[in-house]
Amino acid sequence: MNRSTLSRRWLAVLCTLCWVLVPAWFVSAESAVAADVTVTVGTNFGEPASSNHVVDVMLTNTVPVRGVQLDVVELPTGAVDATDCVSLVPGFVCSFNALPDLIRVIFLEFPPVEPASTIPPGTNSPILQLFYEVDPSAVPGTTVALVPQDLVAADVNN
Repeated sequence: MNRSTLSRRWLAVLCTLCWVLVPAWFVSAESAVAADVTVTVGTNFGEPASSNHVVDVMLTNTVPVRGVQLDVVELPTGAVDATDCVSLVPGFVCSFNALPDLIRVIFLEFPPVEPASTIPPGTNSPILQLFYEVDPSAVPGTTVALVPQDLVAADVNN
């Protein structure tokens, strides 16, 4: 598959995403690991029926990264809804899609350029922020874990 076809597919995926996310009361940090890359979701608080909360997503990588895709599983489910996803890396965008029992996040360079931009190796580098609101029926004092899973990271060869 050539770069142009891959770029169009990423654009198609990016344009079809819409998403929902994360924490309620207290959200605990979790992480997902791919070869040479770890993603960690931060923590935050929120009261029932409140909004405009934010949680950082951090990247630890030993190789340059061109993009990541991951699922964020909310345990227990139904306490929070994602409202936005904002890239903290110039030239990169993020998007999300709410699926049953999880949120799929895609973070990549857009529009693609040659040579490809990458995120240099680093430790706990904030790459994006996820905004959320707490469901009005959420039980106060409940801890919600945001568990990143199924991490896929693209390096300079992908």
